[in-house]
Amino acid sequence: MPEIPGLHGPIPYERDQWGYPSLEVQDLVEGAYARGYMHAKDRLVQVQLQLMMAQGRLMEVAGDTPLTRMLDRAIRTLNFTGDLTQQVAKLDKNGRKLLQAYCEGFNACLKRRRKPLILKALGIPVTQHSLARVILLYRFTSYFGLTSMHQLAEGVIAGLVADKSDRKLFDILLGDKANGLDLASLQTMIMPRPEHFLLPPMAGGSNAFAVAPKKTASGSPMLLSEFHLEVGRIPPAMYAITTTFRDGGYYQGIGIAGLAWLSAGRTENLAWTYTFGHADNIDILVERCKDEQYLADGEWKPLRRRVESVKIRGKSKPEKWVFYDNAYGSVMGDAAHAGDYPCVRWNGLRDCTATDINAARRSMEAKDVATFLETHRDIRMLSLSAVVVDTQNNIGYTQTGQVDQRPEGWTGAYPRKGWDLADRQPEQLPESTRLTYMNPEEGYIASANEARERPPGAEWITLPEVDYRYRRICELLEDSENVGINRIIEVCYDEVDLCARDLMPIWAPHLPSHPRLRDMQAWATQQEQYEKSVHREYMGLFHAYHNEVAKLLLEPYMGADKAHRFLEEMGLMLYFQNSMDSVLRLEHPDLLDEKGLQSLLERAWPLAVQRFEEGDWHIPLNESFLHMLFQDAFPSFLGFSTKPMEIPGGPTVPFQSRILHLQNEKLHIGPLFHMIFDMSQPGGWYNFAGGASEDRLGPGYAKGLDAWREGRFSLLGPSSLYQG
Repeated sequence: MPEIPGLHGPIPYERDQWGYPSLEVQDLVEGAYARGYMHAKDRLVQVQLQLMMAQGRLMEVAGDTPLTRMLDRAIRTLNFTGDLTQQVAKLDKNGRKLLQAYCEGFNACLKRRRKPLILKALGIPVTQHSLARVILLYRFTSYFGLTSMHQLAEGVIAGLVADKSDRKLFDILLGDKANGLDLASLQTMIMPRPEHFLLPPMAGGSNAFAVAPKKTASGSPMLLSEFHLEVGRIPPAMYAITTTFRDGGYYQGIGIAGLAWLSAGRTENLAWTYTFGHADNIDILVERCKDEQYLADGEWKPLRRRVESVKIRGKSKPEKWVFYDNAYGSVMGDAAHAGDYPCVRWNGLRDCTATDINAARRSMEAKDVATFLETHRDIRMLSLSAVVVDTQNNIGYTQTGQVDQRPEGWTGAYPRKGWDLADRQPEQLPESTRLTYMNPEEGYIASANEARERPPGAEWITLPEVDYRYRRICELLEDSENVGINRIIEVCYDEVDLCARDLMPIWAPHLPSHPRLRDMQAWATQQEQYEKSVHREYMGLFHAYHNEVAKLLLEPYMGADKAHRFLEEMGLMLYFQNSMDSVLRLEHPDLLDEKGLQSLLERAWPLAVQRFEEGDWHIPLNESFLHMLFQDAFPSFLGFSTKPMEIPGGPTVPFQSRILHLQNEKLHIGPLFHMIFDMSQPGGWYNFAGGASEDRLGPGYAKGLDAWREGRFSLLGPSSLYQG
């Protein structure tokens, strides 16, 4: 059995069929050391590139493109690196010890391995990992594709406000979260260039559910974990690992290379997972500025001026970027000149990064659901919905993050003028508004990025995703008894589309007369009865139709070109579909009545058929998995990428499969892995869209894709974990 050097002597390890390792260590601290070592061994390029991105230095290695400039600007605007020393100082004793061990393991591997040729070619130095870098990567992974979803959505809304868009457009996109929007007070807002403000579209997501003992075949709780991220890259964004302890305990699951803890997994006592919680911890105030000052309730106060030097590959001189900050957030504009500029706040960024990590460290030692949920009250920077089960037959849920208590009449979904406010340090919504519960009567807990009801004035979520995945999972769990691994797999890979089932009966009286549409109506309400290939054809055609109807809905308010860019190029359907679909269900006749819907449906149908027949919106997707840097630069027979393969799922089914277009690059969003735990026995089962190594010749490169597509699972961890 191979070994790596450890804190207390050699650490033996073995790899599974996809290259993911299991290591025998002394305790949690040495387990962190081992994770650091294996991350540096298998994912060094990935970690180094993520660090460059987290520092806002992507243009330094990849050159100046719209995408790299946009990413670097977004990161530097929020000043991720400005207070890392202070955050390190806030780590508690055990948190510091864990991170230090992780960094020691990572750095021990650096001394023993060669520098990857890719890093040499890009001119990226490999430097020692540190506590500050772990904190920086945590901020980056918490932001990009998660918190950034809210920044993009609210940035788009701010841009529409600055464009003096019709009030009805905001009602369509935001629903009742547009209440209180005072367009007249914001008419003077000056928006920066898009590359200075917006982010590329990313669709986070995820499904999670727990099943109580009364509904399982084993009589113990079961847990399903899956994160919906980009799945078309080799290696995958995450990494599976198991550490077993000499006292019989273990800590196993899936995490992010560069971080010291696991994002989802289990111990001998409990199992946990998360979905993105969508708590609205991003807000935009409009600050009235001049001479590097901002106006607060009649008083001019100084802004903090910050200058960043930005190196760009291929250019001899760096650019100088100037930013202005106050106690609220970062001003997006040149505050040296008079004007009203948006000011972006990420609640918890400055105060809670180290607090989050300390809480994550404490949760590693939790032995029951109640303790785990209590530790998660202190995770404030990142909004997550946590689902957890234990060996004492409990299941539980909580939401992490924190949300500002906003001035009366402001939902936070759109910008608000700030100059009438005296204070830039809002109070937080009280702890009583945090949704936490255990052992619900229905016998299961599901989470899929949906909104959860709270009292008026205590809302955490302003822009939830549509609830089609959530409702379908609940339907399947409600109807299930004696749940075992096979039933959970069926739920994960389910392809019944509630978007079509909801909308088509409402649209039916207003549809144009066409045989194909009549057949699609029958399919929408009886999807389970159709053969898979026929079902998928109708699902693809329906979503082509839905997309064209949505574009026509937006056209009167933003024009055809902007509506196309909004939905096709920026991929913003996911961000606003919850409200838009309520309009398309005729729930807001002041925005769309029956006559208007009929017109949309008639005009959209030929457009949808054309798009579908040209190859757009086909289901299943037929996609290649591409090397994270080379992409499709080499033919597939060289092994860096794969040939196209069928990917299950659809845009709004439990196996969520979406294509986004990002600056002329196509991204495939879906469940990156599936992981199942039955607390009646140790360990669990999993599959993964890719193997351990980023090296073309390394262990597990591009492995596991067929099992992931087909719903086949393997045991997670070493065979010794399951003996006896």
